[in-house]
Amino acid sequence: MKVQYLESDFAELFCRGLAGLGPDGLEDAAFWGRFPGRNAAMGRLVLGTGMRSREFTHLLVHEVPPLPAEPTEVPILWAVPELGAKGRKFRTTWIDYASPAAVHAYIALDREMARGSWMPRKPLVVEEAGFRGGRVNGRRITWSSLAPAERLRLVNPQGGSLLLALSYGGRPFVDWGTLFRRTARRIREVFEPRFPDVAPHRCRHSFAMATLERLVEGHYRAAGRHQVSSGSADGNV
Repeated sequence: MKVQYLESDFAELFCRGLAGLGPDGLEDAAFWGRFPGRNAAMGRLVLGTGMRSREFTHLLVHEVPPLPAEPTEVPILWAVPELGAKGRKFRTTWIDYASPAAVHAYIALDREMARGSWMPRKPLVVEEAGFRGGRVNGRRITWSSLAPAERLRLVNPQGGSLLLALSYGGRPFVDWGTLFRRTARRIREVFEPRFPDVAPHRCRHSFAMATLERLVEGHYRAAGRHQVSSGSADGNV
């Protein structure tokens, strides 16, 4: 049966490939891709949250929650935009601290450098933007009320898309399927011949399997602690 998810070592290899790095984590001199910081941050976000393609593709920079004050080993909550969620229902998922930290680093550096004056044909100009909404063409709205096509038209007053992932001149980047497939093919040809094709939905399956593994591991850890505690009480250890 064909495996539908990336195991942890392949998931890390994929993120490094998106970042233009080799399996050893060092810079790959033969890499000629563009926006490695953006691509790696988004790859870790998808693998870390299990968001659907429609959800992370249309995620706005203002919908990225702040990081906790201190790094934590405990997974943190991540709010999935209401628009993209199945049935248009709000939901939350979990993510490890390192993944949103990478997203915030991208926002502060690579995304800032990609900002520009791009404007769509019918712009929706945003002012007073916040986590839940802003003033769009002079009218206060919530982000959850916007369809994907409308989100693609959201811009700053000076131009530049409000989507999290930007291309040159502040244009929104949406072709993640092609980018993921090209990265997987390159990894397979250069580093690891067993590496599978990767589409956004495979990343979602990978998140589900990683979550299940963590839950099982936690269950057995708890069982082990219980067994040690019981044995100690009985004088067996």
